[in-house]
Amino acid sequence: VLEARECAQVPHICNNDKKPNTTGTACVACTIADCANCNEENVCEACTSNKKLSPLKDACLDSCPAGTYNDKNICKPCHTSCAECNGNANQDSCTACYPGHVLNKSDSSTTGTCIPECTGRCYAAGPLARGAAQNLTSKLAQFLAMSGGEGGSRSEYWGLFFPVFRRMM
Repeated sequence: VLEARECAQVPHICNNDKKPNTTGTACVACTIADCANCNEENVCEACTSNKKLSPLKDACLDSCPAGTYNDKNICKPCHTSCAECNGNANQDSCTACYPGHVLNKSDSSTTGTCIPECTGRCYAAGPLARGAAQNLTSKLAQFLAMSGGEGGSRSEYWGLFFPVFRRMM
């Protein structure tokens, strides 16, 4: 014979639209599809296998929505600067940015930080800017070779460098 306190620890087997509560001691009404455990306020605490719990705990999803990431089958919000992220809520885990911002990442990374888009006369750092710098270095070497290292006329200099400067403006 079990004592009363031991009986309370036996999980309930729930029928119909009811699910076990978070402690497994009672059955509560739960209208959320694929929810494994609901609390008394019809808020899902855990989803059935492979489903992700929405940030508001009101749905069980196949995948986390934009602006959230999957942390042990719970969708958690990305850092506020990220439109989308990968793996955690750190500022440098962004995979997409909001309008007016661009993703600043290293060549080998798929994540980075969101920085304001360049306007006016600035240009973005990154592979494109490095390519322009390499092109500029190449043009300088070409110019010095043409002029014998002494320097040439202004028109020769401007003819070589203007196309590179124009792309950077």
